[in-house]
Amino acid sequence: SHAFFDIAFPEVVSHLIRALKDEDENLRKNVIDVLGYIDSPKAVPHLIRFLRDKNEAIREKAAEALGVSQPTIARRLKKYSGR
Repeated sequence: SHAFFDIAFPEVVSHLIRALKDEDENLRKNVIDVLGYIDSPKAVPHLIRFLRDKNEAIREKAAEALGVSQPTIARRLKKYSGR
């Protein structure tokens, strides 16, 4: 885990989380990759939000960053949403 970023560089994690709102899809994908790599607990709720993004590539990046495959996420969402 690279969660030390939360302690040593909290502003980095905060800036990355803010960058998730950028309109540039490629930037968002890269930020999702970085947040997954540094494994910040603060990023988890933000990454979860992207599991339902309209863009499949973004959904896959978010699932990967969270350490779960997209098919697993789809099954879990289906199971827990009652659909």
